[in-house]
This record gives sequence, C-alpha cells and structure tokens, in this order.
Amino acid sequence: MMSYIRCVFVIFLIGIISAGNSVAKFDSNVTENLSKIKEYCRYALGDRISSAVKGAEKISAADSIVIVFDADFSPKKRNISAKLTFGCNLVPQAVDSNDQYMKRDQPKTAKEEIELEDSGGRYGRNVVWERPYRGANIAGTVAYVNSVSGDRVKIRVPDFLLVCPNQPGLTCFSLEIDKEISLTKAEQEWFVMILGDIRYLSPENRN
Repeated sequence: MMSYIRCVFVIFLIGIISAGNSVAKFDSNVTENLSKIKEYCRYALGDRISSAVKGAEKISAADSIVIVFDADFSPKKRNISAKLTFGCNLVPQAVDSNDQYMKRDQPKTAKEEIELEDSGGRYGRNVVWERPYRGANIAGTVAYVNSVSGDRVKIRVPDFLLVCPNQPGLTCFSLEIDKEISLTKAEQEWFVMILGDIRYLSPENRN
C-alpha cells in the first residue's frame, strides 16, 4: 500500500479518465467527499473553501482515490472557478516519524515535485515562483505555474498552484484555475491565503 501519493498520480488518473479506462463517479454529495479527505488524506478545508465548493468528482483506483472539488471563488470582485484536487490512500495510515518508509520518502518542495513529475517528458512546466506555505497547522511550500515549455515553444496552460506539506506522509494537493482566467498577482496572493485555511487532522482527531 502506498504511503505517499504524489501529484503526478492525480494527473495520471485524470488522463486515464479522458481515455475511458478508469472508474469515475460524479458525486454531488459534497459532505461525503469532505468527510473522505478527512478520513483518507487527513485534511480539513476551512470555512471559506468549504462554502465555495459546489460539487465533487471521485476517481477510484485499486488502492487510492482522487477527489476533485469544483469551487467558485470571488477574489478582488470577480468570480473565479477552480478545481481543488487531493489524492488519498484508501486505507488510512498514521503519520509516524519513526516509520522507516517515511524516513526514506521525505517530502519534497512543490518545485521539486513538479520537476520530478516532468523529468523525462517532452514538456515541462515552468515554475513562475515558489514560496513558503503555511496552513492552519501545517507548513510547506507552494509553487505557481501558468505555462509549459518543450520543442522550443512555450505554451500557456491554466494557472496552477501546487502545495506540498513538509510533514512526511501528507500528500501534495493542487488548485487549478479556469482556463479562461489569468490570475493577477493580487489574486495569486489571495488564493495562497485561502489555501492556508486547510488544516491537518492528526490520526486521533479527524473531526
């Protein structure tokens, strides 16, 4: 069983769905999926994020699931749709600093995670910036991407924020902005602030 699902796994599963080779189930019961990220990912969304969520898509694999929340935000007086994605183990696992597997698989920064995922590929994402991330009770890094490069060309892609906590065992999660919108610097800062509402739930406290 995997203890740590990287964001590349999320992207991989979504690509499989496009090809029709995975099991995807649209679940409009947002409350159920909010409960699942508490149980399997050990994350809880803050009120400002939860209130913005309008729907959820659950993508199932053999030993893990990916949950994508559709949300509508209103930073700086304009509406922005986005997808907040989490990858989760189906069997909850405790974050134990003494666990030998965890020691071998120490968390990477958000930029390192993106570079690892893109290594060997034809195209690579361009990290515009990376900075420290601080959630309600967790810390790590957040990286911002809005283009990819390859074959001597640079291509615009939807604005994308990847957050990677620095605590072993916690998965990275991402926020992808509607493709029709290019975030201003102020809006980038606003979304980093909003993502800071996300809270880690210890194994003994998942409520």
